[in-house]
Amino acid sequence: MQMINNLTDNADQLTNFTLPDATVLQLEFIYRPGIARWHMHLTHPLLTLRGVNLVVSPNILRPWKNIIPFGMAILSTTGLDPMNVTDLSDGTVSVNILSAAEVLMVEQQILAPIPLVNP
Repeated sequence: MQMINNLTDNADQLTNFTLPDATVLQLEFIYRPGIARWHMHLTHPLLTLRGVNLVVSPNILRPWKNIIPFGMAILSTTGLDPMNVTDLSDGTVSVNILSAAEVLMVEQQILAPIPLVNP
């Protein structure tokens, strides 16, 4: 798990992350003060997402686990979703990139009992 540690309290910020397979993951984090929420745009050669709400999750990218070779854990020291503009910069919330092996571990050890779709 690699933490993205160059995030600030800027309400609109762009960062790039090079994955082990040498592909580049581009992330844009946008804070919406009117609703006190952080959103994310993600661009990768295999997947593009726009307007994903940042919420605490062991793998926020779980719905796409069979498409992309990585995941993303959103962790919080308070257990709450990021709601303040400073949450990404002051250590309250961390954004972490998971390897394929870590995605599998999260799936088996943490999320296995939780189905993606109810039968």
